[in-house]
Amino acid sequence: MSLPISSMLQLQSAAQAEKGKDQKYFLPVIFHNGSRYDNHFLIKHFAKQYVQKTNARGTKTTYDDVKIIPLNAERFLQIQIGNIKFLDSLQFLSASLENLVSLLLKSGKENFHNTIRYMGDNDLVFAKGVYPYAYMMDRSKLGEPASTHPGLL
Repeated sequence: MSLPISSMLQLQSAAQAEKGKDQKYFLPVIFHNGSRYDNHFLIKHFAKQYVQKTNARGTKTTYDDVKIIPLNAERFLQIQIGNIKFLDSLQFLSASLENLVSLLLKSGKENFHNTIRYMGDNDLVFAKGVYPYAYMMDRSKLGEPASTHPGLL
C-alpha cells in the first residue's frame, strides 16, 4: 500500500495532536536509490501547506519541520518532514534490489515470512518483474485487467 505524501503528513499531524508534540519518534520511509530517483518526485509534489507555520501575529511563515541532508545540489541523503524520514537504502546496501533479494533467497524462502504470508509462495513473487512501460501510457490502463494485453501475462 502506498500513501501520497499529503496523506502521510495528515496522519502524522493527527498522531502528534493525539500524543503530544514532545514525542521523539520517526517513521522511516525507505526508497532504494531514492537519492537519484524517488526523492525528485517527493520534492516535486511536496505540499508546503502541511508543514507551514505562521507566528502568532500572522506576519512570518516558516517551514521548520523540513530538514534536508544534501549530497550535492541534485541529490539528497535524507529528507525529513516532521517525523517522517525519507531514506535511501542504496547508501547502506550498495547493490541492486535484484542482487539483494537473490542473496537472501540463497538462505531459503522460509526466511521471507511476511512475503509468503501476504503474497504466497509462488516463484513469481520472488522474481524480478518486467514493467510494460510501452503499454502503460496513461492512467486509464491501470484499471484494465492484465488479461486484456497478451504482453502483460
